[in-house]
Amino acid sequence: MKRLIPVLLLTILIPACGDDDEDSPTRADLPPVVQAPPPQATVPPRPDVQPVPEFPPTQVVKFNPNPPGGSSPLTFKVNQCLTHSDIQGYPLDFTYDYGDGTQKGGRGVCRNQHTYNHGGVFKGQFCVSDRVPGHRVCRNVTVAVS
Repeated sequence: MKRLIPVLLLTILIPACGDDDEDSPTRADLPPVVQAPPPQATVPPRPDVQPVPEFPPTQVVKFNPNPPGGSSPLTFKVNQCLTHSDIQGYPLDFTYDYGDGTQKGGRGVCRNQHTYNHGGVFKGQFCVSDRVPGHRVCRNVTVAVS
């Protein structure tokens, strides 16, 4: 006959984590939960209002060569850098129309040049503006290229 060996079964009980656990932190031990306030709608600061010039710019134009003319190819230089507004430092726009279909310029571009590669009589127009309506000043020049 077979012999039975009694086997002892041990059941290990592991307690679930709970409020009565000595090693577990309690709510009193945890840092308080701080909720950030909801973001507030903000109004962007007003931009500094730049004063507007009362008068059109004072245009000062220098040409090289002066008188404007010569034999082709002729490099014609225009300088409007002494032009100014009645408000110091006010940004100015410069335009250059050389009369042969070439137009150049932009904000703050007070010097420019152009080369005429063939002869003719060209009616150039050189302007400055401070972008205020009615504040555009132009100087018309005839360039003779032989």
